[in-house]
Order: sequence, then structure tokens, then C-alpha cells
Amino acid sequence: MHQDDLKYKIVVNDKKSMVNFDLTVNNNKINKVDGYEFLWCGILIDTRNLNVKVDYSRYSDLSHIANILTIKSIKTPGTCLKKKMIE
Repeated sequence: MHQDDLKYKIVVNDKKSMVNFDLTVNNNKINKVDGYEFLWCGILIDTRNLNVKVDYSRYSDLSHIANILTIKSIKTPGTCLKKKMIE
């Protein structure tokens, strides 16, 4: 997989690759996952059972949490929240 395929113009970047076992390709050691989960595009994938979950670590600093969702101050804020959740 890490060999370039000129027919399809595919090149795999060894530095961006990640595996859950020891692997060396063309004398380059491929990054190994610490533990069982690895982060990919904002989701965590568990290599033991392929469970997928959202990575909420970006919300660990709650100082900005008030800026994430804006709800109008009206008589029925629950209606507005429900509408936002559906959008």
C-alpha cells in the first residue's frame, strides 16, 4: 500500500500514516498508535473492535463553551433549541 502507484497517481505519505502494530516501509518506521484508539478526522476508532466515537477532547477547555450554541431569549427556548438540533 505504501508503494507509489503511478498508474493511478497515488502516493501515501509515511509521516501521515498510522498503524496499530510495528511496521517499517522502505527503512521508514510508520507511526504507531498509543493504546487502542486512534484519531481520524475528529473521530476515535478503537482498533480492538472497530467502535467509532466522536472525539470531544477539543471541548475539554470549557472557557469557550458559551460561544458554541446560541439560543434566542424567547418565551419558549426549548422550541428554539429543538429547531437548532434538527438543523
